[in-house]
Amino acid sequence: MPAFGTTSRLIRAYAESNPSWEASHDGATYCRDVEEILVWGVRLFRGLAQIEADLQGRALAG
Repeated sequence: MPAFGTTSRLIRAYAESNPSWEASHDGATYCRDVEEILVWGVRLFRGLAQIEADLQGRALAG
């Protein structure tokens, strides 16, 4: 039997023996999405803070 067929059979057997795997997978995917959004937010905040610091530096320099 080809490796793909064996893999498919194993995945089907696991899904049948553990019906809550999909909820766990969805939860893990959701957590990863939240982490990516937080990383984007932190980068945005740091960028804005740098822009503000540059503007303040220019204002103080005259």
